[in-house]
Amino acid sequence: LKDLLPQPPATSEVEETPEICIIRVYSALNSGRVNEAEQYWKQAVKLLLDRWWKLPETGAAAHIPVLHSFHVMVELQESTRILVELSNAQRPQHQNPGHCRTLIQDVMETWRLRTPNRWDPVPWWNEVLSWRGYMYGIIATAAKSLMEIHPQLMHQGHQLDQLGLRDRAWGINKLAGTARHHRMGEVANIVLTKQQRHIEVQEAFSKLREQSKACLEMEGETITGLNALEGTSLDFFHTHHKAELFRLKGLFQERMGDGDGAHQSYATALSLCKQLSKAWITWGEFCSRQATQAATAAAAAAAAAGATGAIVPVTAADEDGARWVEYCATCYLQAVKHGPQRHRHELVNVLHQLAFSDHTNAVGRALEKHLDAVQRWVWIPFVPQLLLSLLHREAPHVKALLLRLAQGHPQAMYCPLRTFLLERREAATRVTQTARQLAAKAQESGAAAQKAQGEDAASEATRSAVAQAKQDQAAAKASAQAAGEATVAFEGAKEVMERLRHKHSHLVTELEVLLSELGARFASSPEERLLVVVYTLLHRCYKYPTATTAEVPASFKKELTGVCRACFSADTSTKHVDFVAEYKADYERDLDPEQPTFPSRLSELIERLKRWKRTLQADVEDRLPATLRLEDESQLRGMHFVDVEVPGQYSGDAELTSTTDGLVKLERISCDVHVVRRHGNSYRCLTFLGADGSEKRFLVQTSLTPAARGEERMLQLLGSLNASLLHHVETRRRGLAYYTPAVVPVWPQVRLMEDDAAHCTYGEVYEINCARYGREADLPISLFKQALDDAVTGKVTGPEAVLDLRLKAFSDIAQNHVTENIFSHHMYKTLPTGSHLWTFKRQLTHQHALSCFVSALLRLGGRTPQKIMFAKNTGRVFMLDFHPAFDSKGITEFVEPVPFRLTRNLYTFFTPFGVRGDFVAAMAAAAQAMSAPGANIETQMMLFYRDQLMVWPWRRMSGAGPQALLGPTPADVRVMARANVDEVMKRLPCITPNPPRMMNADHLTSVQKGVIHLVEASINPKNLCRQEPTAMPWL
Repeated sequence: LKDLLPQPPATSEVEETPEICIIRVYSALNSGRVNEAEQYWKQAVKLLLDRWWKLPETGAAAHIPVLHSFHVMVELQESTRILVELSNAQRPQHQNPGHCRTLIQDVMETWRLRTPNRWDPVPWWNEVLSWRGYMYGIIATAAKSLMEIHPQLMHQGHQLDQLGLRDRAWGINKLAGTARHHRMGEVANIVLTKQQRHIEVQEAFSKLREQSKACLEMEGETITGLNALEGTSLDFFHTHHKAELFRLKGLFQERMGDGDGAHQSYATALSLCKQLSKAWITWGEFCSRQATQAATAAAAAAAAAGATGAIVPVTAADEDGARWVEYCATCYLQAVKHGPQRHRHELVNVLHQLAFSDHTNAVGRALEKHLDAVQRWVWIPFVPQLLLSLLHREAPHVKALLLRLAQGHPQAMYCPLRTFLLERREAATRVTQTARQLAAKAQESGAAAQKAQGEDAASEATRSAVAQAKQDQAAAKASAQAAGEATVAFEGAKEVMERLRHKHSHLVTELEVLLSELGARFASSPEERLLVVVYTLLHRCYKYPTATTAEVPASFKKELTGVCRACFSADTSTKHVDFVAEYKADYERDLDPEQPTFPSRLSELIERLKRWKRTLQADVEDRLPATLRLEDESQLRGMHFVDVEVPGQYSGDAELTSTTDGLVKLERISCDVHVVRRHGNSYRCLTFLGADGSEKRFLVQTSLTPAARGEERMLQLLGSLNASLLHHVETRRRGLAYYTPAVVPVWPQVRLMEDDAAHCTYGEVYEINCARYGREADLPISLFKQALDDAVTGKVTGPEAVLDLRLKAFSDIAQNHVTENIFSHHMYKTLPTGSHLWTFKRQLTHQHALSCFVSALLRLGGRTPQKIMFAKNTGRVFMLDFHPAFDSKGITEFVEPVPFRLTRNLYTFFTPFGVRGDFVAAMAAAAQAMSAPGANIETQMMLFYRDQLMVWPWRRMSGAGPQALLGPTPADVRVMARANVDEVMKRLPCITPNPPRMMNADHLTSVQKGVIHLVEASINPKNLCRQEPTAMPWL
């Protein structure tokens, strides 16, 4: 090493860097030249400070390597101090050798507490811990001579040589554990071979544990790891150490196919230490796999019996399945009981068994036994799932849990429960009415069938009437069952609400006043609602698959007639007389299909809608102020809240704890009500002021569609995925996490959505650019649609010809109307410095990569510029209307030619290096985190799709008739969810990075080839031009 260093440093042509100075410090300390080391240390500090001041003011990514270098410098300074103290203490005339021992022991304890982050690179860990190992060796060697010179030190507790050897063993185990976390099992085993033979019991256990875990992660090392465990005497280990080793032994046995032996090992582990949560989780996973095998065997036996026409008996496989399911739920509940803060996410496995297992009562028995043992607050994140479970067969077990949760955490329960209760009341009424209609129809068809049989039993009409009667009777029976289930769910939710009202009457009174005011006083004005209608109709015109020169379709005319009647209904005419007097006559003249002045062609209709859009936008902006006064809008200005908390503390990015001390009480609501306008929509924005001085902004979103509940479930899923991203090395190093704003349901069609003043949509950036240069924002859409008239009318036929036509129109718009640097120029003018721009660009790249990963995995489309929201101050991305859509069979519907949105302006802003670098790496890291062991991605997806299918608006889909209002049965929902999750699990390995296999160097492929393939498909112009014009693929 000395020969490699440039000599002398003053005349060397090699630039003196902090890294070279640090190596010089190492070399000087190794040779015992303390004074020379201090000089190099000062020089290194100066160079590091110079580098630090050259770094940008914002962002932490560039600062992290320098912080690590400072960490090394601190330890080198402490090492110098140790060497000096050891040198001084070895003098016979030293007066206070005990002070030297105390100082060295304090430094060693500090080193144990000061380590790099778990997700930092392994070379950083190796640099720190290897030097410490060298220092531990010096301390152990010097301690022996120190004892000979000062014998009185032998009676002052642990000796320095013992502490040095102990900490050296600890450092080796720590480095091996870090290498294993980074998926370097072979490196971990090599590091462990440096361990000495005689070490303390604690470190011997750590070495054996790390060696076993490394063997479990490596292929072909199962027998080696098991032999190492079985060849070790456990007599000297503590009880909880023995339990952990038996748990690892069970994993090895299960890997080798010895299920009975693994079961026995897990049982032994927990008999030794019942508080070991990891053992409970491992045993629960084993029981879950055994239950799956038993269910498969039972299904095979039932299929065999059904093929012979015999009655299917209750087989031993069914009994085994029930037992294993109960064991599985018990294990997970025990794990949460003993480690609620760390392992509360395992409750998703209990809910999965409760919802999808054939042995719901077995899970219910386990849940009933542990109802009081598990802390209540751990169930708060799963309140939406628990409420929807009231619609299924597990309702009795869930209701007991909800009753207990409502007593302990009323504010976490009240808003979701109240909204669910109102929705269930409406659904129960609708389903009951449908059931009556179908019952009457079945009775009529039955009477008609009997009459036909009496007249001519052998005719074709009679057989048709009988078949129709049977079909109607089956539909009536299904609707009666659905009505009963809806009523049971409503009654169950009502019972929980009554318990909550009885227990917390004063709090409920305050919450009711607040929610009633929010739902009634902050709705949009009629002009704003009419503007939303015009925006929606114009969007529908752009999407209609007809030529602009063709007549307006009859179905669209019928829709326009209904919209016209709804906008100027009798209720609106009574409440808003001035609005009706100003707009009704002109609107009906221009847009009512029943009037003779209605346009005949679609292009004329589009022009009229554009004119109405401009008029209403001008009226809304001129007449309605951007800020309203709370006292003019509501009675909340003078209200004093006592027990009400600030909304949103139980959802979004909030971190729940076992105590309620961190929950902030609501002091008041700010007197200013801001009006937020985005793409025709207008929302009232309220600022809730907490008792601790904090502020939280919420948009009051009204007139929600039935699919809005799906968006809330999506946010909950993203919050669950954040737990997996947090525990994975690659994602944690990059700081990857989904932004999940808090959402509080107020009424079935009203909710509070957390907002920020810096939020902006991708479409707003484009509209600002068009307004600056006086261009019409919708002109490219109109040009693209007009260019495709020949393909729609049949003048251009054939896939290749139509594709060429679309590609030509796309290229013309991209070249003449929409440049590729609109977004880049906007952010350049918005952000104050280049450092802010670079930090924002990197963060936006990571955030958009995470959203694109979910879009590709779950096949979520519809990412128009108006639905991509980002924060200008943080770069966080939030997708609006981000949830799957389903077809009539319950399968995810996705017809877009690109897997996610990465259009020209985004690609230019990220730069090709950013896309190939940060974007691809972040997306691949997220996929790797989701596919890692313990991520529970399949379990989470099963519950997610079940909830999405339950809240999906089936009655709005094609397939008219009363029976369409019922939707699928709970059994059908489980089948649909399983089918969707199977497709997701097939796509995940295609995105996840694959480690390179041994092959010829000429045929090596990128480990990120799956992500790169998706990126290339997303930026291919031939795919972009096939998108809908409303997606604005040229932007």
